[in-house]
Amino acid sequence: MAATANRRIFVNWFTKRLQLSDKKSGDFTLPSFMKYETVPFEVCIVEPDLAGTGIDRFSRVDISNLSLSIAIHSGYDTATPLAYQNTFTKDEELNVFSGELALNTAAMNAYIASDSTKTAYIEFEIQEGTARSKIYIGTITLQNAVTQVSTTTPTPADEYFTKAQTTAQFVQKILPAGEQITITSPSGTYQRIIGVDDGGSAVDIILPV
Repeated sequence: MAATANRRIFVNWFTKRLQLSDKKSGDFTLPSFMKYETVPFEVCIVEPDLAGTGIDRFSRVDISNLSLSIAIHSGYDTATPLAYQNTFTKDEELNVFSGELALNTAAMNAYIASDSTKTAYIEFEIQEGTARSKIYIGTITLQNAVTQVSTTTPTPADEYFTKAQTTAQFVQKILPAGEQITITSPSGTYQRIIGVDDGGSAVDIILPV
């Protein structure tokens, strides 16, 4: 099932930076990326709109002939990034790329290891035929996770009484033949035994334990 909570990213390929939206040019900072995450992205590429009006004038770039890739690595100029995605769905009406970047890779997990945080680099690149443009490169924070993907939910240590244990917790209205009621003193030194013998006489005695 496709994710519904996407990270919406607006990349200004002209200034090569991330901005708040296609209406606001304020700087946008990517949040931390967590170990084991699969991050759903919606990426929109914008450029100055010279025909527009107002202070912030931007238009979405036509992506019909473009493709997008996102890469994360610990350094520059690598052929084997820690995480990489170059397959995105294109909405050519809204000019939006959508897809998922899987961070749960062996290389990524080994890089973060048991550290609480690590610094890495992220790159957004667009391609059109043989032409390619690095539209954004920046640093990000990789953060460790509390649970692993294969985490098993703890099973409560339930205890169940047997029928005999349950019955022993209360006095039945009619006891089985031969049974008596035993009451123990607070200090545990005496017991009072109440019952009836086979001659029809009442039994009510107090004995030391």
